[in-house]
Amino acid sequence: MNHIFYQTKTKFTNTGDALINKALIEALRHYGRLHANCSSDIPDFFINELGISKDEKIITPNEIFFVKSVLKCSRATKKGDKIYIFSGLGDSYGGNINQVIRNIMAALLFVVFRFNGVKIIRIGRSVGPLTKPMQLSEKIRSYFLSYNYVRDSKSLQRCQKYGMKNVQYCPDMSWLYDMRGTRSINSTNAIMVNLRNSIFDDIEKDFVDATLTKLDIVLEIFSSVLGNKMSIIVVYQIEEDAAFSRTVYARLKSKYNVQYIDHQLKLDEIEKYYRMVDYHISNRMHSLLAGYKYGSLPIALIDENKHTKISATLKDCGLEDIIVDIHNNDKMKIKYIISHRDLMMNILFECEKDMQKQICNTFHTIFGLR
Repeated sequence: MNHIFYQTKTKFTNTGDALINKALIEALRHYGRLHANCSSDIPDFFINELGISKDEKIITPNEIFFVKSVLKCSRATKKGDKIYIFSGLGDSYGGNINQVIRNIMAALLFVVFRFNGVKIIRIGRSVGPLTKPMQLSEKIRSYFLSYNYVRDSKSLQRCQKYGMKNVQYCPDMSWLYDMRGTRSINSTNAIMVNLRNSIFDDIEKDFVDATLTKLDIVLEIFSSVLGNKMSIIVVYQIEEDAAFSRTVYARLKSKYNVQYIDHQLKLDEIEKYYRMVDYHISNRMHSLLAGYKYGSLPIALIDENKHTKISATLKDCGLEDIIVDIHNNDKMKIKYIISHRDLMMNILFECEKDMQKQICNTFHTIFGLR
């Protein structure tokens, strides 16, 4: 039997993070028995959102007890059993002294895991610019990983530049979300706006100004095509985007027919709201890679050169046509998106199938099925 330990660590206020964690958890269940870290610092609402069942939970007071659970299982396995530990979903960038120390401590722990026959898999990560100490700590940590997958080509290039070992590409886990759902194309004349006010964590006025100015241009073009039929829904999927979403709503409400959803969209709500719109304009990756599943065409309103997590992910999948750079004068591209929506949606649906196949092949490699 395969025993799969899952490190349930992420931003709990981010619906996009919940989406990719749930997608990965549901996939891993096909390959063995799941044991999910449900320590006391992980909120119950998040555990419930991921659909972790009672018999899959490892309820511990802290991280040390989760580590002990992994080691205890590794020493009690029967002949033929294998132990895996999965982690990594999310982003790495920057790097302060505390993060460097955590990486070194993780590397030491990985030595113990490997000595006890545990396979360590890091998957689903984007890697941005790192400080020199962080680069070194990531390189050291990578030596002890059994498999190390990043989710875009730019991250792969950075990891190779930083000297990290065993790094390979595997598409973002969001492609697996709601795999059995029916794909269709909406017809509502409505547009969703779901934006953040930064590329990383620090708010940059120039970025905000450029984003809002380009949003105005995009919506003016939509209005010229759709006329009075056009309506707008302003939403947010991450708690820290709430204030900026209200700023966007205040900016648009005097010009358009705008509805504001005054709460964070949760996983069980995203289908409802994306089904209401034909397009969704966002600079959040898991807004862009969720809405198409429910009939809405994504438009990535980003700084293409700096927002590499999104730009590289979309370009890796041949989806650069839905990228609208906040610094470029590309009105014709916006008109092209509007006039070719059905074509682009069908390209997305085919892309999804290909990405799902690549991810499944990756799992087959990890679990020795190919």
